[in-house]
Formats: sequence, C-alpha cells, structure tokens
Amino acid sequence: DIIANNLKIDYFTIDSNSRIAKIWFAIANRQIELKLYEDSLNAIQKAIALNPEEQSYKQKYAEVEELIKNKKNKGKKILKIATVSVVALVLVSVLSFYLFNYFKEKNAYTTAKSGNTVSSYQTYLNNYPDGKYAIDVKNLMEEPTFEEARKAKDYAVNNQKFEEAAKYRDIEKDIISAIAKVKKDHEENKKKNSFAF
Repeated sequence: DIIANNLKIDYFTIDSNSRIAKIWFAIANRQIELKLYEDSLNAIQKAIALNPEEQSYKQKYAEVEELIKNKKNKGKKILKIATVSVVALVLVSVLSFYLFNYFKEKNAYTTAKSGNTVSSYQTYLNNYPDGKYAIDVKNLMEEPTFEEARKAKDYAVNNQKFEEAAKYRDIEKDIISAIAKVKKDHEENKKKNSFAF
C-alpha cells in the first residue's frame, strides 16, 4: 500500500510485482530472524499474492507455519512440565509433612514405651490425644500403674519387715544384755562361793 500510494501508476512495469514480492519476502525473512513468525506469514502472503509462481515463497510459508506449530507445541510442553513439577512439589511437601509427623509421633510412642511409667505415657497422650498409638498407650498405662502399685506394696511390706527386724534387733540386744548380766552375776556368785570355803 505504501508503495502504491507513493509511486505513480506509470512507474510500475510488468516486472514490478516480482520486485515488490522480493521486498516482501526479504521483510519476511528478517521477521523470521527476529522470531516474529505471525508477521512473517503476512509478509510472505503478500509476496505470494504479488508473485504466485514463485515456489520458494510457498515453501517458506510452510516452514514458518511449522515453526509456529512447534512454538505452540513447545509452549504446551513447557506448561505441562511446569504443571507436573508443581504437582510433584506439592505431593513431596505433603508427603514430607506426613512422614515428619508420623516419625515424630512414633518416636514419642517409643520414648513413652521405653520409659514405661504413667508419667511417660501421660506425656504421649498430652501431645497426641487422638494419636495412632493412643489406645495402646492407654492400655499400657494400666500395666505400670499396676506395677507401681505392686512396687509400693512391696516397699510397704519390706518397710514393715524392716521395722519388725529392728524390733527383733532391739529384743536381741536386750536378750544379749540379759545373758551378759546373768553370766556376770553367775561369775560373781561363783567367786563368792569359792571364797566361802
């Protein structure tokens, strides 16, 4: 249009369309270098319209259409890769969070079980009231309670035995003292009797 508006009608010759088509084709090639594929298609179309006989224009047009198609496919591929990457990242994050909490709770359970006291089990239940091992911990909690009660009873029995043993030691001391006194008295009596003769 620019050429037609600026040049006089008599300027054009039979060969003018061919020369103008070459200009449009040169513009199209430069646009391809700049990766302006859509614009280059328009320029090639104008070149073909001016010189439909030139096969190189049609061939270049097909090449540019293929470049546009590849560019769109590449964009779709990149989008798919980005989507898959984001989904994978989210899955890894969720899995990591789940595994971290799982092992944290399992460690707390193992610690409570190795402690085997009401206090250790209660600590687990305070941190994980609805945890995976809560029922087991409640059941295990009864065992140490029973065990602690048995130990307390044993302590009381042993303490009572100790107190009884202490009483027996006192009685034993009294008996030993009494025996010593009887012996002493007997020796004194024996000495008195031996002087009497």
